[in-house]
Order: sequence, then structure tokens, then C-alpha cells
Amino acid sequence: MGGKAPISFVSHQDNTNIRNNETPFCMMFGTEAVLPIEVTQPTARVEGYDATTNADSVCLNKDLLEEKRHTAHSHNLQNKQCVSCFYNARIKARNLQLGDWVMKEVIPLPTALRPTWEGPYQIIEVVSPDTFYLKNKDGDMA
Repeated sequence: MGGKAPISFVSHQDNTNIRNNETPFCMMFGTEAVLPIEVTQPTARVEGYDATTNADSVCLNKDLLEEKRHTAHSHNLQNKQCVSCFYNARIKARNLQLGDWVMKEVIPLPTALRPTWEGPYQIIEVVSPDTFYLKNKDGDMA
């Protein structure tokens, strides 16, 4: 084999969660998985394996698993809150008034490739801030 190592040896993606720095396998079982490539091409982690200390470490990891899951859940909630704040900061509220042209949502939502909105409709009467009487472009009530 020449000077370059095969691509599978050079790069490895373990789907580590950016927020909590844990892999899905670790979040489920409380310990990291050993990849098949690490068995054939030993790494420092595999070479440093000791069966007696490993049993103690596995027990400790299982004890701390609930705490890891709680921390990951807290990070996920915090991330959702940040995304929500980012989105809501860019929303501009617009009050609809008499005479505005709007699109109406199709309920129940259509399947396949049918549109989810229909219209345009003109607001002809405001019943409450979020309730309107509409008419289509032909003048028929909707």
C-alpha cells in the first residue's frame, strides 16, 4: 500500500450531537461503541483496554446515564428556545383590515400535490381581531 491511507481510515463520522457532545449510542447504552475498524487497526483506546477497570467504568457510566440524558434534554430545550427567539425576532405582525386581500387555508389539509391555500379572498367584515367574513373575486361569500 502506498503513502496514503484509505479514506475509511482517515475520516470517521460518529454523529456526535453538537449540543451535548454525546453519540446516540452513548445516550442509549451509557458507553461508547468500539468500531470494527478499531479492532483490526488498534487505537490507543483499544490498546489501553483493561477488563477489570472496564467493568467498574461501565457501572459508573450506567449510574451517570440518567444525568447525561437530563443534561442532553436541557441542552435540546435551550437550543429550541434559541431557535424560537431567532425566528420570532424577525416576524413582523400585520393586522388585517377591511378590504385586505388574503389567502385561506384549506382545512383539512389536502393530500399529495394539492395546494394548502386557496383564494384570493377579500375581507368584507371584521367580526373579531382574528375572525373575518370573506368574499372571493367573483363576489361570492366564502
